[in-house]
Amino acid sequence: MSTSKFKIDELIENRYRVLDAIETGGMGTLYQVADEAKDGQIVALKTVKLDVSGIDPVENEQRLQREFRILTELHHPNLVAVHDYGITPGEILYFTMEWIEGHALDLDRGTFSLEETLPIVVQICRALAYLHARGVIHGDLKPANVLLLDGQVKIVDFGISLEVRSPESRIRYYTPGYSAPEMKELRTVDHRVDLYSLGALWYALLVGEPPLFMLGADRLVEFALQEALEDQPNAAATSAATSAAAIIDVIARLLRTDPNERYASANQVIEAINQATQSAYQLETEETASSYALRARFVNREAEMTTLHQTWQRAQTGKRHIVLIEGESGVGKTRLVEELEIQAETGGARAVWGQCIESGGTAYHPWREVLRVLVRYVEDADESTLRRVGPVLATLLPELWNRAYMENAAPPAELDLQAAQRRLNAAIAHVLQAAANARPTLILLEDVHWADEATLELLQYLARIPGPERLLICTTYNSKAERSAQTLEHLTGDLIQRIALPPLAPEHVTDLIRWMLGLETPSPLLIERVQRTASGNAFFVQELIRSMAAEGTVLQRTVGGWYVDLEALQDAELPDSIRQVVWQRLAQLSEDTQKLLQWAAVVGPVFWKSAIGAIGIATRPQIEIALSEGQKQDLIVHRDQSTFEGEREFLFNSAVIQEVAYERVAPEKRRPYHDRVAAWLLTHPDAEIEEHLGLIAHHLEQAGRIEQAIDYLTRAGQQAAGQFANAEALVYYSRALDLLKPLDRPEKQEKAYTLLLARETIYDIQAAREAQAQDLEAMEELAEILNDDARRIETALQKANHADMTGDYPAAIASARAAADLAQTIGDTNQKAAAHMQWGGTLWRQSAYEAAQRQLEQALELAQSAGARQAEASSLRFLGLVAWNMGKHTDAQAYFERALPIYREIGDRRNEAGTFNNLGLIALEQGDQAQGEINYRQALAIFQEIGERRGEALVLSNLGVEHDQLGDYAQAKSYYEQALQVMQEIDDRVGESMALANLSLLLHNNGEDETALTHSHHALEVAQDLGDRRWQGYALTNMGHALEGLGRIAEAANAYREARDMRNESGEKKTALESTAGIARTLLAQDDPTRALTYVEEILEHLETDTLDGADEPFRIYLTCYQALQANQDPRAQPILDEAYHTLQERAAKIDDDALRRSFLENVTFNRKLVQAWKNKGT
Repeated sequence: MSTSKFKIDELIENRYRVLDAIETGGMGTLYQVADEAKDGQIVALKTVKLDVSGIDPVENEQRLQREFRILTELHHPNLVAVHDYGITPGEILYFTMEWIEGHALDLDRGTFSLEETLPIVVQICRALAYLHARGVIHGDLKPANVLLLDGQVKIVDFGISLEVRSPESRIRYYTPGYSAPEMKELRTVDHRVDLYSLGALWYALLVGEPPLFMLGADRLVEFALQEALEDQPNAAATSAATSAAAIIDVIARLLRTDPNERYASANQVIEAINQATQSAYQLETEETASSYALRARFVNREAEMTTLHQTWQRAQTGKRHIVLIEGESGVGKTRLVEELEIQAETGGARAVWGQCIESGGTAYHPWREVLRVLVRYVEDADESTLRRVGPVLATLLPELWNRAYMENAAPPAELDLQAAQRRLNAAIAHVLQAAANARPTLILLEDVHWADEATLELLQYLARIPGPERLLICTTYNSKAERSAQTLEHLTGDLIQRIALPPLAPEHVTDLIRWMLGLETPSPLLIERVQRTASGNAFFVQELIRSMAAEGTVLQRTVGGWYVDLEALQDAELPDSIRQVVWQRLAQLSEDTQKLLQWAAVVGPVFWKSAIGAIGIATRPQIEIALSEGQKQDLIVHRDQSTFEGEREFLFNSAVIQEVAYERVAPEKRRPYHDRVAAWLLTHPDAEIEEHLGLIAHHLEQAGRIEQAIDYLTRAGQQAAGQFANAEALVYYSRALDLLKPLDRPEKQEKAYTLLLARETIYDIQAAREAQAQDLEAMEELAEILNDDARRIETALQKANHADMTGDYPAAIASARAAADLAQTIGDTNQKAAAHMQWGGTLWRQSAYEAAQRQLEQALELAQSAGARQAEASSLRFLGLVAWNMGKHTDAQAYFERALPIYREIGDRRNEAGTFNNLGLIALEQGDQAQGEINYRQALAIFQEIGERRGEALVLSNLGVEHDQLGDYAQAKSYYEQALQVMQEIDDRVGESMALANLSLLLHNNGEDETALTHSHHALEVAQDLGDRRWQGYALTNMGHALEGLGRIAEAANAYREARDMRNESGEKKTALESTAGIARTLLAQDDPTRALTYVEEILEHLETDTLDGADEPFRIYLTCYQALQANQDPRAQPILDEAYHTLQERAAKIDDDALRRSFLENVTFNRKLVQAWKNKGT
């Protein structure tokens, strides 16, 4: 590990800006730094020196990891809070803690009066009592480690709290004058070493230097103290003299060389001070008392923690995992992942949090928080990744456009919504991988039962793809929340692991109470009542103990520790719900803090400091004090980052705290408060507002500003839909529609129509056909009420699309025709072109190619006359597809070649790539293998460049088909497997079925029929799940091939028959011929050539008027026909063989590559058999 020092203004981990080097000691250096991830918050950063002489660096690092774990469990107003732990890329170990503007107890300023020392010593005692109750020894208490700010003590530097127990190691931390004498000896030490140091520190404050440790020092100590106190003002007064003498006795007892002669506890010291000075210092204040419950120890989650630890270990070595931790609210999910976070950070990994919120959030909300942190680290370690994916990532993080590496970047190419989402998810995965490459990364997502749809889609995507590695995503969710089942049940995959967290068992509730209160044997009655009330809910247990400790009747602080008043406990009415105990806890806060936290609750689960000030009249100090008290009481947390630049952002520690705080707001005050929050939100720049449109709409609605609320709900819906959060978009649109009712004015009706159209579009994407139909009816009704022809046409076109998607082709054509007629009437050329294109598409899907061509030609003519270049290109490409289906390859090529330059002209890269793909297909159909390969490669390059994953997979599939048909099975398999991987990554089930079917056929052709059968079964299952009859037909046919190859003839015949029936019913006549040929082959295998010939006759009848162009394997069909005719000694056998042979040779002649030509003729079994049969015809 490095020991390099940081320079002023250096940026550590792309996060901590060095402001000053405070001091350097034997164990490291302390810096003042600004945390740029928290808007420049000042914190202390301490580097730790590991290569200390005589200490094993590995052992030292492990010790420091243990220490950090302990420090994170400590939460007391007189202890400096520890924040983060880390290791820089240069292997400098550090941790950060709160920065105290106060000063150390500086002896150079002179001595302290007795009255000045008393509150200091009492606060130190309270801190020591807290530490010792948790088994922690400070071990190095001295003036330099005690800070003072406005009278409040803060103890720092806990770096050796375990080491003092080891005789071999603690000598390194011995501080002459302050350390107990046993620290230099080999005997066992305990917490009383801190009491000795307290006495030495107190002595030094009064005398000006620490006591000397020598023979006869006891008398010298008493003399020095007596002399120091006699010199103080009013020392001559009788009461002062009495107090001074008593205090000298207290200090002298603390400084006894024999630990058994010192006080037994820090609480005894406070009691001794009270007796000596006639004071009334409390053993605990309300604030320090509640500290015992603020950070409870991790109990009874060993099994779950072991599972998590093992998963994390696997993740660090390369195997990514996603863990879903479920349990009811308050059961300890967050505490579990916090423990994992500590393990990760102390092991040198990076941990990043993302918070899901219940309402008003944006798409990818928790991921935005995660990415804003990770981008800092990736910029530092791998800026090239961000240069590559930054323009795509900027759709979530618009601030990236301000980065220097984005200066010359262009916006990403436009894609349809699903393709754009796939591209964005891939970009996020690249950032995660770059971060994990630099350091193993743990991502912690809280409350995913509230996650937006896009967040869940990304989780599912990350569960499917092969990378990133060295990454663990750990999520928590409330299993009893309303949305849990519907939001999380679809998250599946080998990388998904679920952990259920049950309530604590009674014995573990006992352990928790024992640790919180520092009691060896807590009262059975206390345990029984807490267990019965809280039912094992860890949060409820802690809140009950915290409440009782702060209230001070049932739990009382005594010299011996916490005392349970059994009589008071017996009579006490404990809160019967978490909400009730939180209500009581909030009531115990100061009046100002109660009020300001109520204002914060109005803002929402996440709130900002300035927003609180906008609600009511409060001074800046009042707000700061309230926020400080809220954080100290563990009610709120300060977020690492803020969505509003320069604003401090906070989060309620639990949803129930925010809900209860809001309930305490008087109902008549809520509306004006919401109005002020909305006004505050709207003061921010548009770029920042965009992430809070739903929140603004919520506050406007609660404020009674309904028209504005509708406008912002509409914007929120548009934003959600544009960022792939369709479920959230539906919520926003539906809420806006509800607020519009009754639709009694034209302007309301117009807004309602627009909202219905937006919602109907989402239902179309989701294939929610019934809901879509209802919205179409409502749109149609509104178009009539408004007497608006443009809306009538629009609705008719949407209805045509709906009917098309549901297979009601007559209704689709009727709606398209109605739209075309009305567009003709009002002279809307663009919409008329759209109507004819929709009409032509429906006919095409029915295989009515000539009729489809006529409609599409009309669409083309109209688009050209209107100068609508996009529609013109789309019409040309559609006409090309129709011509291809009609076997008119030259016409199809011409159409595609006309469409291509238009797509280039208008910058439509996606359709440009798609057209190259079409041209590749046509070239191969024409036997031009070289040109087909060129076209496919061009299509593939563009799809990869613009991040269109599905297009990429389709081209890979086509390349696989090309090489499969050439007999180049190794290359074909590679392409098919790549296509399958992409389809699975993007969760394209249709594409997955296609890729599996293709692989099945290839494996059969290569003689691997068992594996082929497995793939065909899988392809069939996927297609059946989707109800996709086309790919069921492919899967069944290929299953027949595999079964035939395995000699399972009867099963093969059944598969072929089912495929044939399905394909004929769907109008897929040419592909049905392949299944028909399969049936014929099974009959030949069963020595029934006569029946085989009846099926071949169907194929021959087709060949009288058509070709086999468009069939996947035309030469397999030809060979089957020849074999059946030959078996029946039919004279047509030779002509069909000649036709097949010459067609095969024509195809082979167009293959320029000699090796591929040989492969085509020799490796493809049915091609080879055709050639051999033709050669043997004369024998």
